[in-house]
Parts: sequence; C-alpha cells; structure tokens
Amino acid sequence: MTVDWIDTLLGGNHEFNVPTLTVSSSEIGKLSGNGSVRWNAETGIRIQAVTDGREAVMTGSSNVSWGQLIDPATYCTFAGLTDDGWNFASVPEPRGGLTTSSNLPTVMWDLRVRSIILERQSTRRSGCSLRMLMEPDLPSWVRNTHTTVNSEAFGEQSAIRCNTLVFDCNIGRVSARRRTNEWFEVQLEISKSHSEDNIFKLRMAILMAFSFMCGRLYNIRGHEHISEFTRSRWLHRSITSSKISNMHKPIGIYVDYMKNAERLLGLAVNFFLTPIGEKVADFLCLCWDTVDNSFNTKLAVTSICLEGLLRVAAEHMGTSHTAQRTSEHEQFEIWLKSNPNGHSERFLKRLKGCVGDFKRLGANDILHDWVNRKVLGVTKEDIEAWKKIRNASAHGYVDRSDNRCKLQNQLYQHDRVENLINKIVLQLMGYTGDFIDYAHCGISSSPFPSYEL
Repeated sequence: MTVDWIDTLLGGNHEFNVPTLTVSSSEIGKLSGNGSVRWNAETGIRIQAVTDGREAVMTGSSNVSWGQLIDPATYCTFAGLTDDGWNFASVPEPRGGLTTSSNLPTVMWDLRVRSIILERQSTRRSGCSLRMLMEPDLPSWVRNTHTTVNSEAFGEQSAIRCNTLVFDCNIGRVSARRRTNEWFEVQLEISKSHSEDNIFKLRMAILMAFSFMCGRLYNIRGHEHISEFTRSRWLHRSITSSKISNMHKPIGIYVDYMKNAERLLGLAVNFFLTPIGEKVADFLCLCWDTVDNSFNTKLAVTSICLEGLLRVAAEHMGTSHTAQRTSEHEQFEIWLKSNPNGHSERFLKRLKGCVGDFKRLGANDILHDWVNRKVLGVTKEDIEAWKKIRNASAHGYVDRSDNRCKLQNQLYQHDRVENLINKIVLQLMGYTGDFIDYAHCGISSSPFPSYEL
C-alpha cells in the first residue's frame, strides 16, 4: 500500500531503514554499512548508521581554521536502498556526527541533515506533475468545494467550503487547496514542453509567486515529482520558522484579492522563471527576511532593496543620462586632467574618484526620470520618502526617537517605499487591473498605473 506523500508530510513524522547504505565523499571514498532515517517536524532529519572505513575516516580528518571555508571534498553524501524499495540520498553535508573506537573497524554516524530525496520507478506512463506542501495558509481562498457525507444517523449531508484556487501559467495548470489551518497543498500539472525543466526552479517560481502576493516568504516542507518514468519525494528541514508579519500585500486580502489572485499568481510564476525575475526575487527575499525585525532594520533593508530594484527595472523600462549630462562629464574630466592650479593633489584625486559616480545611473536619477515621464505614478513625495529613509541608514544614522509625530512620518515614508517595490514588481510581470495603493493614509483600491513600454 502506497502512502500519500503529502499526508505523510502533514503528519510530521516519517522513518525508514536503509539495509544497504553508503557514505561517500572525495576525501574518504565510499564506505558501506546500514542505517536508519527518522524525520520529525520539530527536531528535523536524523541519520544513524554504522559503516566500515575507520582508517579512511581517521586519515581523512582535517582541521579547519576559524573563518575558513570547509573544503567541499570533505562533504559526505548518505545513500542507499530502503527496506521498501526506494533509492535514498541526502544532500551533501559537512562531515561530522561520527564516532570511532580503537577496538572496532567500524564508524558510527549520528547526525542531522538538511534534505533527503527518495526515488523509485514510476508506474505512471503519461504526464508529469509536482505536488508540494506549503505554509502558512493563504489569507483568503477564491473557489468553493462541495462535499457530500453519508452517515447512518443523519443520512446525506452537504458542505460547501471556500478552500481552493486554480490558475494557468506557462508551465501548466496549478491548483491549490487548504489542508489544515496552517498548511495547503499545491499541485502543478506540468505541460509537455516543460516536462524536462529543473523541478527545483519550477518549485521556486511557485513559491516566489505565493510569497509576493502575500508579502511574506512561504515555506515548503517537501514535494513529490511524478514523471513518465520516476517518482521522487523530497523532504526539507525548514531552517527558519514562518514569519509573523508581512510586507504590504499588492492586492490586499478582500475584493481585489478575490478578483485578481489567480491571474496575479499566473503572471508571477511566469515572471519568476525569467532571469530578471530571479534578480527581483533576491531583493524581495531580503525584505521578507526582515518583516519581523525592528522598524529601523526594515527601514534600512527596504530602502536599499528599492535602490536595487530600480536599477533592474531601468534596464527594461528605460532611462539614461542625457547627451547634455554626458558632455558635462567629458568637460569635467578634461578640466581634471589639466591639473588646475590652486588645488592640492589629494583634492583632485578625490574629485577624480567622484567621476564614476557621476556617470553611474543612480536610483535618484531613475526616480526623477520616472516622475518626468509619469512612470508608475511616481511622485516627488515618493522620492522624498525614499531619500529620508535611505540617507539615514547609508550614513550610519540610527534614529531611536520616541517622538510620536516623527515615528508616524517614518511609517508613512516606509509605506511609500514598500508601495514602490510592489509597483515595480507588478509592472515587470505585466500586471493590469486593480491594486492596493499604500502611498496614502489608509488602504485604497486603485487601477494599477501600468507603464506602456
């Protein structure tokens, strides 16, 4: 009897024996033995094993100096065949958790690993799918499910629950449904044209899409991939717990969410599969990592990430130095090369160091250009808000003011910065429709000011 993998992940416990197990690395070669694997949602993934190779382990031991990267050659991979016929492997881990005895030729292993993969031949002969278990639960669900239950005492009863959503994207159709108050299942029916794509890349794009819509980084406990010939199961030890707070949600959680959630998710998955989407995801993850940190930390990180996103967006939405400014740079460089009298050599060197900054496209230049061209409805107030937040952190100033009025102004400024981040990402993924505009006091639904390229 095959146990459903998503149900196993929801249960929070799993264990199996590995009668034929190997431990291998470039440093110690391949050791043989047997062992067991136990996973618990609270304590993580634990491998216990006994192998041969005491001499190889002892001669391969090397000391790593403090601050020195661990040599990849010392990383160990555990693999083998489970007692129920699955091929098992761990991700490479730094060598540790081992015990040797001078009286025995064996090595005892007891360590925790980040991830394991189970794989076997699939009985399925057509189509590919990917199923994942994710958390936390979505703020709202879009579609209803109708359930009928028959009981001897009460007869047939029906229940309607709003607990699913469905959307299409370039890689196939994605369905999601709530499984518990904390967890939901996502299933992707992969189109034939993407059946050979990297599964972890597809999984990451879906994860980023849900995270962006909900303003927080979601977690994946594990997934199951079924292809024409293989079935693989992946289990991950979550390094960080789910965040409590979140960034501003681009379409909120009410009317705009219900109307646009599925369409936004489809666009977002397509976007995060692109090279520019991967760049944007890096900046968004920095913001999501700090949602539970102090307000000063969030001010610093969001202002810096907006600066990076502006440069990424400018590559696709256009802006450049004008010919007049280029001419000014050239004249300034000619003046510097003339070694003008009345200025010290040190002063002129510092001026020469500034020339690169003059030529480099800065976030401030991009924002002013967007105001002039009416891109994304950016205003001078948005620029002022970003500069006040950014300049303080860039110059090492931490404001611990208890002044209520000042803190309120900082909150408004931060709202504008996060709003700009949302608008840039929505523009890059090609979103049209209503969104939540956080640039003004209160939460207001507005048509998204998309920019025609």
